[in-house]
Amino acid sequence: MKISNKDFLVDLGFVRYEKALDDDERAQFEAQLEEGDLLIAGWGANFDVDRQDEAFSDTDLIQNGLNDFVNGDAAVAFHHKHDTVLGKVFKADMVPGKGIRVIARVDKQPESSPHRHIYEQVRKGTLNALSFGGFFKRAMTPAGPRIVGADFTE
Repeated sequence: MKISNKDFLVDLGFVRYEKALDDDERAQFEAQLEEGDLLIAGWGANFDVDRQDEAFSDTDLIQNGLNDFVNGDAAVAFHHKHDTVLGKVFKADMVPGKGIRVIARVDKQPESSPHRHIYEQVRKGTLNALSFGGFFKRAMTPAGPRIVGADFTE
């Protein structure tokens, strides 16, 4: 975990075994942060079958859905709750053979906010996972059933 001199978190380690953000990425998005905001990076999905027996396919339709999402609301929601928006996704791109890598902001929560505890848990690394929500198109592929298209909502 690293903290910059502007007092916002820039590397939570969401990318296992490697640095979550490189210096160029950090510099690219620092200007979009206010004091106390958190800059996070990690995998929003991988191409492995998950606990719900689902997996994303690395198709152009998925990347198109990601582009539409990032160019739209791009909300970071807590546990897929659209009434608990914590920040904004800046970037979401497919990494061939691996998954969907995300860079996002978690907005600073004032002491009086009912979401302050969530902000603190992200800041401390207690909450350290990402997941996409939305409407998914599924199809049978040579690798088995996969999500081949998506309208991401958070």
